[in-house]
Amino acid sequence: EAGGRSRGCGLVAYRSAEDAERAVQELHDSELMGRTIFVREDREPSGGPGAAKQDRRVYIGNLAWSVTWKDLKDHCRSVGEVVRADVIAEGNVESGRSKGYGIVEFSTPEEAQAAVEELTDTEIHGRRIFLREDRETGRPMQVAEPWGWTGGGGSGKGDYGSYKGGGKGYGGSGKGGGKWDVSAGFEKVFVGNLPFECTWQELKDHMRPVGEIVHVEIMTVGGETGGTSKGCAVVEFATFGAARRAVERLHDSMLGGRMILVREYVDQGDSGKGAVGKGKSASATRQFKVLVTGLASNITWQVLKDHMRSAGDVSHVALTPRGGVVTYSASSLAKRAVERLSGSTLDGQVLTVRETTED
Repeated sequence: EAGGRSRGCGLVAYRSAEDAERAVQELHDSELMGRTIFVREDREPSGGPGAAKQDRRVYIGNLAWSVTWKDLKDHCRSVGEVVRADVIAEGNVESGRSKGYGIVEFSTPEEAQAAVEELTDTEIHGRRIFLREDRETGRPMQVAEPWGWTGGGGSGKGDYGSYKGGGKGYGGSGKGGGKWDVSAGFEKVFVGNLPFECTWQELKDHMRPVGEIVHVEIMTVGGETGGTSKGCAVVEFATFGAARRAVERLHDSMLGGRMILVREYVDQGDSGKGAVGKGKSASATRQFKVLVTGLASNITWQVLKDHMRSAGDVSHVALTPRGGVVTYSASSLAKRAVERLSGSTLDGQVLTVRETTED
C-alpha cells in the first residue's frame, strides 16, 4: 500500500544496464541514514516466481559457505546467459547462513544442460562442485528481508567479563530470550585456527580492513588473562556490514602462516528470561543439551553438527569458549550422544561429551 510500513528494501530502475552495474559496484555497503545498505541486481523473473522454467534450472551442490550468488553467476555465465542465481540460505532469506547449495536459471534448456556437462567437478572457492537438473518444482525464490530480532526481551547474563587490550567486557545485561531470526544482523565473529602465538593486536590489524573494530578477545585456557591461547578468538565490529564483510572476505585468509576460519559468533550466553518465539515462556520449550569438549580449533558448527547427528536429530549447535553446545529435541537423544560419542574422534581429537543445562 502507498504510504504503508516499509519492509526495509526497495527497487530502483536505471536507464541503462551500465548505470545499474555501477550502482552495484559503487553503492553496495554504503551508508544511508546511518545504516549500511546492500545493493544487487533485481533478480526476480519478469513473470514472477512461477514463470521460471524447470528445464532451465540447475541444482549446484557442495558450495563453500563463503560463495555468494554473484560468485555463482560469474562461474556459470561461461556456458550461457544466467537469468538468476541463488545461494539457498536458512530461512530462505538473503544474509541467512548458506545451506551449501544453489539454484541457477539459464535462458534456455540447452544452456542448462551444457552447465551440467561442463561445470560439474569444477571449483568455486577451492571446493569441487556438482551440478544436476533442478528436480524440485515450485521451489520458492530467495527473498531479501530486513535483519532483526523477534520475540520477547529480558535480562540475561553475558559470557565474558574482560578482554585483552582494554575496552568493555561482555558481562552484564543480555538481550533476553527472543527467538533469533536467521536473517538477523550480527556484529561479532568467531575466528578459528589462529596461530597460538597470535596476539589480539595482530588479529585486530588483520581484521580492520573490512571495518571498524570495537573489541578483540583471544580465547585462553581457563579464561585467564594472558593465559595460553586456545587458537580462537571473538572479534566485535561496530556494524553488521563490517562483520558480514569479515565472514565473506577474511574466511580462509592467511594469518601467521595459517588459514583462518571466520563465521558469525553465536552467543548463547544471552538467553535471559524473556519469552521464546511468539509469546511462549522459556519453560514451555524444553531443550536437551550436551557439552562437547576437546574440539580442534578449526572445527565449524556444521562439522560438529554432522558428527553429533549420528545420535539423533540435532536442533541447534553453538561453538562457545567452553566447547560445543549441541541441542537435541529429546532427552533420550542427548543420553545416546553421551553414550555413543563421548570418546569418539573428530579431526584427530578425542571428544568428551556430557549432558549440560548451561546455555
